[in-house]
Amino acid sequence: MYQLIKKRTAVFILTVSCLALQFAISCNDNGNIESVEPPDDATRLRSNKYAILCTAVTMNPSYQETQLDPIDINAEWISILRIYRHLKKSGFSDENIFILYSDQFQEPDWSEKELAETSEEIKKKHFNGNYSNNFTIENLKFAAETIASKANKESTLVLYISGHGNPIGISLPDFYSYICPHDLKIILKHIPSKKNLILISSCWGGVFLSEAPLEFSLLATSSVKDKQTWVDRNFNEIELFLRYKTDISNDQNSDGIVQYMEAHKAMQEEAERYYDWLKIYLENNSYETGEIELYPLYFREGSDYTDFNL
Repeated sequence: MYQLIKKRTAVFILTVSCLALQFAISCNDNGNIESVEPPDDATRLRSNKYAILCTAVTMNPSYQETQLDPIDINAEWISILRIYRHLKKSGFSDENIFILYSDQFQEPDWSEKELAETSEEIKKKHFNGNYSNNFTIENLKFAAETIASKANKESTLVLYISGHGNPIGISLPDFYSYICPHDLKIILKHIPSKKNLILISSCWGGVFLSEAPLEFSLLATSSVKDKQTWVDRNFNEIELFLRYKTDISNDQNSDGIVQYMEAHKAMQEEAERYYDWLKIYLENNSYETGEIELYPLYFREGSDYTDFNL
């Protein structure tokens, strides 16, 4: 009889221990369990969404040898801030977000007034020494490997990379190394998630369209391989796409999912309206505009890609 009680007690302790790992347990003052509640759907989704946000272009006036156009100052950092806000509103948690910015000699311009509260939040939660924020291939690999160790088939991944493009790929901040399409595929190969959005903001970004980096991925680029793109303080077409993709009101066919082409179509009017203004601005400031595109984006679906909400 004693052995039977002992076995049942052990089973009970083991069962409660397992529940403690999966559920929120509340106890009374005596330490006795009052209720066992599973995490809500929002909590489960938050813990299963991951993002890596990278930029190799600072546009930080503190590090420029020549004077920047006012609409260029901190433009890429402002894009990161806006994308970060879209993701946070969509349930991405900071513990699952990596932000890689330029290199070890540069940090964001923390004095930037645009989205200052968001910038301060990122400084506190991401530029705190928990991981290296230098945008290098090694740190991108570290972020991808960390996510691969935590994610599963039901996870969501958003990867955003911006930088100076060229016919090979994207230049990293040291201007001696590049991220090429094959490199990206190798870096992401262990990601198990089936909901992956890969966003490339660079001139000649179409070089990445030759092959989707993951079978379950959508790749979006802001240009084809022989065109330039444009980013400034007011406009980034990848950020604009993400804003429309995370807004459920853009679900035009009422299937419960904002399809990527629905988001793309919804952003067209705003992108073209801005381009009309930008052409005049650039011409008045003696810029060439012939090779710049603000719309459309270019897409490549992985072989097993299906659309999903962020």
